[in-house]
Amino acid sequence: MLYYLIKTKIKIRQIIFTYWIYFFYSFLNGIQIKRKCKFYGNTKFLKFPGSIIAINSNCRFRSDLLSNTFGLYRINLISTLSPNASIVIGENSGFSGTAISCAKSIKIGRNVLCGANVTITDTDWHSLDGMEPKTEDIKIEDNVWIGANAIILKGVKIGKGAVIGAGSVVAKSIPSMEVWAGNPAVFIKKISNND
Repeated sequence: MLYYLIKTKIKIRQIIFTYWIYFFYSFLNGIQIKRKCKFYGNTKFLKFPGSIIAINSNCRFRSDLLSNTFGLYRINLISTLSPNASIVIGENSGFSGTAISCAKSIKIGRNVLCGANVTITDTDWHSLDGMEPKTEDIKIEDNVWIGANAIILKGVKIGKGAVIGAGSVVAKSIPSMEVWAGNPAVFIKKISNND
């Protein structure tokens, strides 16, 4: 009985937040959110004037603690930091308490899944010598799995079908169909058809 009450509460909150986010962020604030996206709990968008945030259809954003019981410690936060920044998210991707912060370009492919509390940022945010922080594009290709609490740093390209282990810090590009994990992330194994 309790299970069904919780499931009903999650569904009601998902409907409310989905309509709210479509109205407030998409209609009023120019975030491009395609059809059939679902928001479980609140997702915050911070869009720098002139920048682009585009989310393709059938994506899922989980910020509600009941919708992901792994241990979310924050809501989804998607932000652009400059007028030329661009975040593009492919179809059927999923995020749980994920922070995506973009000063230049972050492209996320189709069917990308981010475990709880993943961070993706294309900038150093500040430098130690007073100069401008370094910023480099990030590209995450289709069918990538990024484990909980992983951090994806500037200049990284993650190839199709790659798997990033939980808690990893990814500071360099990762080829397709490989498993990487650790801090810093290192090669673990190739992914075969039998895996």
